[in-house]
Amino acid sequence: MHKINQVYQKPLIPLHPLEVKKGAAESKKTRFQDILSHKITSTRSLKFSKHATERIRQRDIQFSNVQLQRIEDTVDKAAAKGAHESLLVINGVAMVVNVSNRTVVTCVGAEEAGDKIFTNIDSAMLL
Repeated sequence: MHKINQVYQKPLIPLHPLEVKKGAAESKKTRFQDILSHKITSTRSLKFSKHATERIRQRDIQFSNVQLQRIEDTVDKAAAKGAHESLLVINGVAMVVNVSNRTVVTCVGAEEAGDKIFTNIDSAMLL
């Protein structure tokens, strides 16, 4: 019982002090920067909901890389102006985009858009 209550008077010193290598710290920093830039890039890209993906497939709607880039740029502008739910029309294709999440919610082809009423949107973008 006496040994349990004994208090050490000397500070504890590790037998093998930790060695910090410059290369390791710089390597971690580089990896962090890579991860951060990847996250920024991936959050900037436009996503399509499962529902929108099904509608695009069913209606045989296709977008070129140039069109997708224009859509992303337009969503950026809408976000800068404070939009939340937007109607975006490009080449006769209408889509509802959740600007905050950068997600296309649904997509309607040119032949169907004429009879549709879009509700719960706060902005419209015509490309």
